[in-house]
Amino acid sequence: MLFQFGYARHQQLVIDARNCSSLTPLHYALLRDNVRVSELLLRRGADPNSTDDKESAALHFICMSECGDDTTLRILFDVCDERKLLVGLDAQDFRGNTALHLALMRGHREKAELLLRRGCNPHLINSEGSTALHIISKISDNDIAELFFEICFDNNQIVQVNALDGFGLAPIHYAFELHNTSIADLLVRNGADLNLRDWTGRTPLHIVCQVDSNVIGESLARAFFEISEDHNQTVQIDAQDNEGLTPLQWAVARFLSDAVALLLDHGADLSSFVFPEEKHFHDAFDRSLDTSDVELTFHVALNVCSIIDSLEGKGYNLNNGDVKTIMINLSRYGFFQTSMESKNKEYKQCRERLDKLFESCRT
Repeated sequence: MLFQFGYARHQQLVIDARNCSSLTPLHYALLRDNVRVSELLLRRGADPNSTDDKESAALHFICMSECGDDTTLRILFDVCDERKLLVGLDAQDFRGNTALHLALMRGHREKAELLLRRGCNPHLINSEGSTALHIISKISDNDIAELFFEICFDNNQIVQVNALDGFGLAPIHYAFELHNTSIADLLVRNGADLNLRDWTGRTPLHIVCQVDSNVIGESLARAFFEISEDHNQTVQIDAQDNEGLTPLQWAVARFLSDAVALLLDHGADLSSFVFPEEKHFHDAFDRSLDTSDVELTFHVALNVCSIIDSLEGKGYNLNNGDVKTIMINLSRYGFFQTSMESKNKEYKQCRERLDKLFESCRT
């Protein structure tokens, strides 16, 4: 009706008029997910490349929307194709985000697929140094990850799979930090380096060995070695991070008994092994969810016994300093205040063994 009124009065409507924030009517329509008005404005000549004071264009507003379907995005492309108008697919807002970045951040598969098939650049970085693949790894969406590589392959685009973001992390690091071994496998299948270091010198295996759960640590470590074998990647199992620690040392400090066993079975070197310092165990203690839980003390003690078995089974002998470090850290879990009564047989055997070990250290 507004357009009809304007024509009847022979008045020229300024369709891209801006308010104090440089928002146009098209921007407002898109912000409100008003598909009908958005299409009308586009057909009446609204500029889809016009930006507000945050450098967001129509594509950004569409991909910022909570609505996940691609209806409005398709209409924009269809109308612009009819008008023979070039849309700035790779335009970046004030944070460096493209429409693809924003669609991926919200997990909007349909929008991301359409943008990729229209030819947007998947390698552009935002102000945090994140490419599309970094975001995919951080949102941990397996379907979008598969789709991303499929479309890039169809478009003959080589994916920069080992790029580091502004935090010094590559997609493979995020995959293991989020415990997503499916995406990790997909990344390695497409060229990700399992020995790639972040800015702190950590490899993906270091990240695996810094988790807080023995169950998760075992699962991730097993998957890590399966991925390396499936894709014929030789793992630098004794790589040191910037603190001079290997994955084995971190696994010991995190009480990841099953991961320790797996590392040793896969060739971790004990000839130059140095037991982790107390401060690294203390970090693991700080991460624990409930250190007043008697069951937690029970499980930590069992893990310590298993770690000692694994190390000694491969020829490492604990020295007095190692034993004292174990004592100090078990004391943080209330080990010496916990009664043996009402515990199961496995714990009693473990407790007796540790008590003997600690007694030998005191004498």
